Amino acid sequence: MARIATVAAMRAVLVATLGAAVALIATACGATKPTYPINVYIAGQHIGPVAPGGSAAFFKKTLRVSLGYAHCIVHVPDGPERVDSALALRHGRIDLPFKLVLCNIAIASQHQLFPHASEVTALSELLSVLGKDVSQVKLVPQLKRSGPVDPQPVAGSKLFRWGDPEQGFVGRPDRAGTRGGFGTYEPEIKRLAAKYGVQLIDLQGKSADAVRNAVLHGHPVIAWVGGSAAQPSSWLTPSGKKITVDLGAHAIVLIGAGRNYVLLNDPVTGKTFKWSTSKFSDRWALIGQRALQLR
Repeated sequence: MARIATVAAMRAVLVATLGAAVALIATACGATKPTYPINVYIAGQHIGPVAPGGSAAFFKKTLRVSLGYAHCIVHVPDGPERVDSALALRHGRIDLPFKLVLCNIAIASQHQLFPHASEVTALSELLSVLGKDVSQVKLVPQLKRSGPVDPQPVAGSKLFRWGDPEQGFVGRPDRAGTRGGFGTYEPEIKRLAAKYGVQLIDLQGKSADAVRNAVLHGHPVIAWVGGSAAQPSSWLTPSGKKITVDLGAHAIVLIGAGRNYVLLNDPVTGKTFKWSTSKFSDRWALIGQRALQLR
């Protein structure tokens, strides 16, 4: 009896093995369709599973991903075809190429407390993206100054003597003094950010499209822009260097981008605005195409 039971068990194992082999051959020959979903990834992020026959409905949805510090909407060229092909090959995962449609970066907007220190407000906003709560009041005293603090006459010249915004803050952040203040450029703001462990990338001289592309990939940018009506003024630094600026210049924070536009927070008003790329490019060029990008 024991031998009969053993033979029966061996037959059962053989039948099961042959059945599994037949099933595999049938699947390989296309006799059965896959019934499992494929997991779709974009930019390394799991977007969701797609079952056979469901790709067309899946790609009617708005696909959202996170890039850098932004939430973005993306378009996937030939998405259904790519997924169906991967399903036919019995892949369990597919990483899809994509095109960015738009990105928005959440930021705690601020209204500048010091009339001539919009770049400090912009830095405070940028630091907040990283969870660093550093107020304008704390940042302003740490600014390196480029003197003299108030303009001084220059013998034999119609120009006055004042500081160099490349070297530090020119004038006074508040409205005190004979002329108030002008501000500072990216070297000093970059230095100040580094004191809080934040490395900013200098984008000076890059194209407006390069700046917009940085924002579109989720990186907020501080940019210096001129006023809508240029108010030029010139002076001499203590070393004799001539400075010519637009007195309407101030810093903004670019917090979003889409096709042919950028979103910006303006510390002067504390509000968010939408500018065309061409408008941003024109206003940005007035101040020498100066910008700092958060890595």
